[in-house]
Amino acid sequence: MPVVNAPATILVTGVNGYICPHVVETLLKYGYSVRGAVRSLAKGTDIKKLFAEYGDRVQIVKVPDFNEPGAFDEALKGVEGILHSSSPLPQKVSHVDKIMRWDDRLIE
Repeated sequence: MPVVNAPATILVTGVNGYICPHVVETLLKYGYSVRGAVRSLAKGTDIKKLFAEYGDRVQIVKVPDFNEPGAFDEALKGVEGILHSSSPLPQKVSHVDKIMRWDDRLIE
């Protein structure tokens, strides 16, 4: 796996989650740009406000359904690295392979 150096853009899935603001802060401090994926643009508002001082180095993109083939195509354009920290977790999962298929959508 190649090293991804700053000022690369890193896609961070689930950027509005509990842990990701800390991850985003670290990436920005080390000179990276962040493209945060959320299921609705409204969920990215707080992240944009929190990191407003970084301007256009913080972008928010909408990926409403991880299950759709090509769901991440637009979000991945121009990205040099991925930090995948979220996955849809339905109420009932009959087999762990279903969850893995959702994660596979990101790297297809």
